[in-house]
Amino acid sequence: MLLLWLMMLAPVTGQVLPPASSYSPDVYGAGTQNWAISQDDQGFVYVANNQGLLQYDGERWTLQPSPNGSIVRSVKSIADRVYVGSYMDFGYYPQPGTRDSAYVSLADRVRDKLRADEQFWKIEQVDDLILFQSLNKLYLYDPAAETVKIVWMPKGLTKLFSTEDAVYFQTGDQELFRLENEGEPTLLTTGGNPYVLVNIWDQNGVLYGQTANDGTVKLVNGIWEATSDFPFLRGKRLYSSINLRNGGKAFGAISSGLYVTNKQGELIHHVDRVSGLANNTVLSLFEDEVGDLWAGTDNGISIVNLRSPIRKYTDVTGQIGTVHATAEHEGMLYLGTNQGLYAQSLNGVGEPQLVTGTRAQVWSLFKYEGTLFCGHDRGTFVIDGLDATLIDPSTGTWSIQEVPGRPELLLQGTYNGLSVLRRVADGWAFSHRVEGFEYSARFLAVTEALEVYISHEYRGVYGLRLNEAATRITEQQLYEQPGKYPNAGLIKYEGKIYHYSGLGVYQLLDYERGFERDKRLSELLNAEEYASGTMVREGRRLWFFTKTGLTYLSPAALGRENKVERIALDRQLLGAKLGYENLIGTQDDRIILGIADGYLSLDLDALRDNRHEVFLRGASAVSSKGDRRPLQLDQAGKLAHFEHNLELLFAVPDYSKYLGPQYRYRVLGLNGDDWTEWQTEARAELNEIPPGTYTVEGQSCIGEQVSDNRVTLSISVVRPWYASRLAWTLYLLVTGLMLYLVYRYNRRYYHRKQEALRQDNERLIKEQQRESELALSRLQNDRLREDVESKSREMASTMLSLVKKNELLQEIKEQLEKKAAPEQNISRVVETINHNLNEAETWSVFRAAFENADREFFKNIKERHPALTPSDLKLCAYLRLNLSTKEIASMLNISPRSAEVKRYRLRKKMDLERETGLADYIMSL
Repeated sequence: MLLLWLMMLAPVTGQVLPPASSYSPDVYGAGTQNWAISQDDQGFVYVANNQGLLQYDGERWTLQPSPNGSIVRSVKSIADRVYVGSYMDFGYYPQPGTRDSAYVSLADRVRDKLRADEQFWKIEQVDDLILFQSLNKLYLYDPAAETVKIVWMPKGLTKLFSTEDAVYFQTGDQELFRLENEGEPTLLTTGGNPYVLVNIWDQNGVLYGQTANDGTVKLVNGIWEATSDFPFLRGKRLYSSINLRNGGKAFGAISSGLYVTNKQGELIHHVDRVSGLANNTVLSLFEDEVGDLWAGTDNGISIVNLRSPIRKYTDVTGQIGTVHATAEHEGMLYLGTNQGLYAQSLNGVGEPQLVTGTRAQVWSLFKYEGTLFCGHDRGTFVIDGLDATLIDPSTGTWSIQEVPGRPELLLQGTYNGLSVLRRVADGWAFSHRVEGFEYSARFLAVTEALEVYISHEYRGVYGLRLNEAATRITEQQLYEQPGKYPNAGLIKYEGKIYHYSGLGVYQLLDYERGFERDKRLSELLNAEEYASGTMVREGRRLWFFTKTGLTYLSPAALGRENKVERIALDRQLLGAKLGYENLIGTQDDRIILGIADGYLSLDLDALRDNRHEVFLRGASAVSSKGDRRPLQLDQAGKLAHFEHNLELLFAVPDYSKYLGPQYRYRVLGLNGDDWTEWQTEARAELNEIPPGTYTVEGQSCIGEQVSDNRVTLSISVVRPWYASRLAWTLYLLVTGLMLYLVYRYNRRYYHRKQEALRQDNERLIKEQQRESELALSRLQNDRLREDVESKSREMASTMLSLVKKNELLQEIKEQLEKKAAPEQNISRVVETINHNLNEAETWSVFRAAFENADREFFKNIKERHPALTPSDLKLCAYLRLNLSTKEIASMLNISPRSAEVKRYRLRKKMDLERETGLADYIMSL
């Protein structure tokens, strides 16, 4: 108890603080100074800033400059309006952040009554009235009647305060007034009050005030009397202060930061630049709907999550080092670090104190039957308060495990094997080393059968069997599965032994069969989330450390499968060295988690309560060129065909530092109805949306808690004019017409082709007929020619025969005439010969044969030479037969000389040129 009391007296520099987040002017995009803060019914925060009105929705900051460009000094969200006060103006924004948020000035209604350089520093609500406070007057605005009433104080107004029951203001001479019905002021002080107030509250019917420089006072019979409350504020200069809903107070100082007390007036938090405040001069304070404390500072904005389930102790000086082990023992929190073993009060007040003799690396802390053991680089210690007793000086104790069924023994895993501690009369002492295993044994588990299982990250998992005295190894084997893996861990939980690594979770079947992969746990703890194989048994929960936070396994009721729950935390927040993560559970169901620069305190019940709503803060149609067109959120969006990209902005007005929201969305009617994966980015992009009508749904989660609502936006992507229904109708008509024209064209084309083919066929047939006729004609001509040649041969033969006969008869006649003979007989012979030499008869025979052979000759020669006589024609016929003059003379029964004369005369009749041969001419006819 003395140790605990001494630690409580330690300075408050070592404290477990709620998370604090700060936003610099570069982040929120406005001026440095922030004069007032408010919040609307949806949870969005508004800040009166040097450059205008800031709005923050948990994801993004937006700035609305004041209409006249002046500093905004005050802001108050009431119903669906945000009221603001600035230089020479006050008014409101209806529905901020929407298209209907055009500023409405109320100062215009009393413009002629404003004083020069008047500024409005405070806004409060009293019943149905809205009060605007300048340094000279109060302006009471009635929203229902749309009227403004002015309360003028000759000595000015310095501050306006409100409590649950009344509104107060202080004048320039430090007198205090209460504002009564109809806005009439009532003086409460009796003069002679030197105090400048920054806050007022009613406590048990007594009015208390917090001064700027003189501590706390209370009003007694019209006189302020000093009190001894809040001694930690002595010497501090205060600028702002508010009353918290839990009865506590918050004080904003000039140059020393933020102070928070509980209901009893005890200081519980001091936040400054070192612990996360934006600036040590706090100009404004505001408690939001969930109990978070906002601070508008001289250079930035801060939020302190007073109701956060996560608290952090930060080793600001770096003295204690990285925490590798934690334990709760006898009302103290012990922290085993790379610098030694430290002890601190469980409530986190005061600096951790080094346990004597433990400076160096601490690996583990183990509680067994009321004794706290420390596994240390120098061996094993037993801890008592701030004292440590070295009971095993062997180098390097990784961990200590109980031996089931052997309460007098503890098994140690060391740098070079196993060793045993034994209970003795006055406590515990080193007993012996276990022979037969000399490898490092950091992760180990022991069964009642004295079977020891050890995970070695470079070798794999060993199974060992000890003798009954636990002095030596009788049997050992190295299992093929699960194999070796960096930072792999092994633990005994609920009577089962598990091994966890990036390969999954394996469960021991028995010594002979080894390990088998646990499919269910391996799927729940998938390889993508794996960060470290460290497992911690805390009560009946088994904890795993993943990339996305913490996961724990707990027994289910009625013998069902174990339950698996997750706590989403930033891996950087956990910050512990991989493979050395650690945590413990406390009696009040908190989790203490050792990290690189201190430790975290988690309230599990509060972590599970993350109910919230998600909001759609903006939607834009984006063209293919990147141009954006904002869409109305309260009606269906219509996107032109060239705006087939959509950008959505989500927000959750949750301002927790360590439990940020995640988002997902889906598009009903497009590529199925599946949700996207959870993402931290509060922005969704839908690209190349085809024409049609769709509904976009958005959802959020904080930890494992899904938002109570879904945001929706209906959109329709209009088809381009060339893809509209009318266009498609025209396309169908044009296509039908084109098909008809093509049909007609093809019909005419094929008709023409058919006609051409028919004509070609007819032509071919005619040509074939002509060729056939020509062939037939040629055949007939050939036959005629053959006939002519045959007949010519006959005629020639006949002619030859006639010539021969005539020659013969002529010769006989001549010879008979020469011989002497009886005249009568000779005359009869000569007469017979003359009869046979009859020219007419010979010609008649010849002409018949000639005309049979050359039918057209006489016709042609008569047409050309009609003067020819039959005798001439006869000569021509003989010449056509190419007979010689002698032969012709014989045929004509004349002398050759006479035949020559006939030829000459015939030539003359035909009037032939000298160079033209008579026979050639006749042959050519």
